[in-house]
Amino acid sequence: MPISRTCSLALALVAPGLLGACGGSGSTDDSSAASETVTVDKAFGARAEGVCGPYAHYNDTHFLRLTGFSRYAPDPADLPEVAAHLDRNPAYDTLMAKLAALGEPETGSAAWSAALREMRSDVALVRAETVDAGHADADGFAQHADRQSQSATDTHLALVRAGLSPGSSCIDALRDPLAGKTAAE
Repeated sequence: MPISRTCSLALALVAPGLLGACGGSGSTDDSSAASETVTVDKAFGARAEGVCGPYAHYNDTHFLRLTGFSRYAPDPADLPEVAAHLDRNPAYDTLMAKLAALGEPETGSAAWSAALREMRSDVALVRAETVDAGHADADGFAQHADRQSQSATDTHLALVRAGLSPGSSCIDALRDPLAGKTAAE
């Protein structure tokens, strides 16, 4: 029975070791269950957090300030400003290379590799949005934005499964690049 994304995300955030409780593969093989729950060692996780920290800080201080913008039905006239906003974000140029330079963790290398794959997918989709926005291609932009929304969820889940906290700077480094600052912030 396939596991639902909602259940998967909820358990990954609360108790990664309990993932099978949502109706996973049904396997009773302890070795496969153990391999699914192995996370990166604390020292590696701390180094990854250190790499991601400046990118998360960038996202805390740089917001898209475009009143009424909808990523799913964008006004083509707004897209050059959106492209400029996305293009300035350093996470989409240098973050992945810096994370790859960390090498392999002592533990949790499969989970870390899966997280890096999800992050690369997320970065590629944002880069595609940037190109679409630069060409004022509203339809292409909306399609990539929709896919990027799901990709961001998958990235978050993969990083938590790898052992990073739900408040990880690596999650924040790739959080929604089109979010505006709310009145509460």
